[in-house]
Amino acid sequence: MDWIQRIIVLVDTLEAAIGAIEGGTTLHNKLTAARAALLDQITAARLGELDAANIPADIDGLKSSRDRQLFSMDFWSDLVEEIVVTGAQATPAIAGGNVVVADLPAGATIVRAIVMMKFRMVENTNVGANKLDAAAPLPMQVDDVANTGWLSCIDFVDDAFSLAASTREGGDVIIGDINVAARIDGNDTYDFQWLNAKADLANIQFNDVQMGIRIWYSV
Repeated sequence: MDWIQRIIVLVDTLEAAIGAIEGGTTLHNKLTAARAALLDQITAARLGELDAANIPADIDGLKSSRDRQLFSMDFWSDLVEEIVVTGAQATPAIAGGNVVVADLPAGATIVRAIVMMKFRMVENTNVGANKLDAAAPLPMQVDDVANTGWLSCIDFVDDAFSLAASTREGGDVIIGDINVAARIDGNDTYDFQWLNAKADLANIQFNDVQMGIRIWYSV
């Protein structure tokens, strides 16, 4: 019986006592009797909660509640001075942009992991307007240092980063929506590459880049 139900029982008892005032018993006696009955119910309820037979179920309830809690942590790489996307399809490694995931607690279960790419500035060095050319897939990919296999983590679309001729613009944070918990599965070092990266013209340059990983986990 939860506390709301107990309160309902208490109120019902009081209402019954007051309703019986029309009999020969005084209000004081009725309320005294009701008070004693309520105290007996509360005492019985508390003893029931402390009964050894109920403890395993209580512990299971706490464990289930704990498992529903998710915690998050962010991890970032060192600064990468520049990533260049040329007019020819290539797969540049993000040199120096590896992310070290550390300090996840023992027994943590990673539920979701996404990758983020932050850059301070993007520049079109060509004298003509420029943008990404996604005629072929050009996702950012992540792998662990054991070279388990590259997984796509950020998808770039055709004509993204449209820039006027010889222009520099302020950067942003690109947040991936692909859950890569299959690869980012614990404390480790993770590397990145930009598969089949290509611009319409040479070059689009991303300056002062950091790669990030955001992890949601339970313990």
